[in-house]
Amino acid sequence: MKDMINDHGQYPCSVVLRGSISVVGSYRMHTNGVERFDPSINRWFQLPNKPTGISGASLVSLNDSIYSIGGIGGIEQYCVELSSFCRFNPSSSEWVDLDPMRYAAYDCGVVAVDPKIFVISGWSREKKTLNNVECYDVTSAQWTSLPSMNFDRGYDTAYHIGNWIFVVDGLGCYHDIVKYDLLNNKWCRIKREEDQDFAVSRSVLVKL
Repeated sequence: MKDMINDHGQYPCSVVLRGSISVVGSYRMHTNGVERFDPSINRWFQLPNKPTGISGASLVSLNDSIYSIGGIGGIEQYCVELSSFCRFNPSSSEWVDLDPMRYAAYDCGVVAVDPKIFVISGWSREKKTLNNVECYDVTSAQWTSLPSMNFDRGYDTAYHIGNWIFVVDGLGCYHDIVKYDLLNNKWCRIKREEDQDFAVSRSVLVKL
């Protein structure tokens, strides 16, 4: 796999759309560069930059568009978490600002359940984990607050499977997984077995 065109720092924000990998901005570098990798020809393509440079944003794809959510803006000690929300249309190569989230955060867990985008937990500028949950309906273009988790999480990864959203911690601090019941709007924990002594720091969804 060829190197990216630009330096996106450690842990760059990325998302899969139409069989390609798109990288947006960076982590801890406050850049706005965007590029796409086509694995069929092993080549990176430069895409239009985001209007502003941020880091710690979360990405998700839905209905042939890429959505960038939250992040950190500013310079050094003046950095603040953001509630920004924008969409990139690959067909028109344009970024469009949308109504911001109800709370500001970075490194949120995000997952798309058509026609909604769920934003879960994240971090505040005091470097504290959050338990906020909200979703954006792309059809009505409205945000809705959902029941919060009874516990804070950070660097989460979220997956949609059936009528559930599963949230896996990315810090390696928790020894369990939490899930959200889409039908009954409830959170619950999936307890690990006594002999499963591990902490999750990375996860991926594989469809068999």
